Amino acid sequence: MRSKLFRDSGLFPTFTDVAGELDMHPRTLRRRLAEEGTSFRALLGEARSTVAVDLLRNVGLTVQQVSTRLGYTEVSTFSHAFKRWYGVAPSEYSRRG
Repeated sequence: MRSKLFRDSGLFPTFTDVAGELDMHPRTLRRRLAEEGTSFRALLGEARSTVAVDLLRNVGLTVQQVSTRLGYTEVSTFSHAFKRWYGVAPSEYSRRG
C-alpha cells in the first residue's frame, strides 16, 4: 500500500485510485487499514513527510517549491504540517541540512 503512495510525478493518488490499483472496493481497503491500526490519511501524511525531507535535504528545493510539489495550496499549511511531523519549521530544517 505504501508503495502506491509514491509516484514519480510527485502527485499523490486519491484513496479511490489506490483502492482501484489494489483491485479492492474502497470500503474493503478502509476496513483493512483500520485492522492494521492506520488510515489512508495517516499513510498519506507519512508519505508526504518522507518526500518533503528528501526534497528539502537532497534535492534542495525551496519551501515554496516543496509545498507546491506535495499538493499544498498554502505554504503555511505545509509549514504547520512539517512542524507537526518534525518539531521544526521546514526553513529551519533545510538550513540545518
